Amino acid sequence: MKQRVVDPSQINLAIFLIGWMSLLLAAAFQFLKLIERMEASLQSFLISDRLNAPTNALHPIIVWSATALLGFLIPALILHMPNLIHRFLTWLLFLLLTLSWAPVLLLASYHPSIGVSSIVVFWAGLCSLIYSQIYSIPADQNSLHSSSSPIHGPR
Repeated sequence: MKQRVVDPSQINLAIFLIGWMSLLLAAAFQFLKLIERMEASLQSFLISDRLNAPTNALHPIIVWSATALLGFLIPALILHMPNLIHRFLTWLLFLLLTLSWAPVLLLASYHPSIGVSSIVVFWAGLCSLIYSQIYSIPADQNSLHSSSSPIHGPR
């Protein structure tokens, strides 16, 4: 059961903290070399015997910039949506879009470096969904007030 309604400044703080927490988790996975193992297994799964291994690599600044954008964008979107189904589908959409970049990068002869982004999208979305279920966010309150108004027919 949801405890209390939070004000918008607390929502912004939650977006900031969830974004940084997901980025720090991805950086820790990168430091522990878990991301490299994940990307190597993904690459071996996607590349057949007839294809050559990718020769190019994305610059780390590009990868981490896109990851930071996703890390703050996903909580901002999820915590401003009024319905749990919409929140979950948004999270699933971003997760699938992030994972679908691996074959695209392989076709462009780039190493599929989506591990960091996948970790951030997964963790930011999960934390945002948990936060929205614990606290009653303003988007839920606005949808309740707008849905309780009577529907007027044609005059």
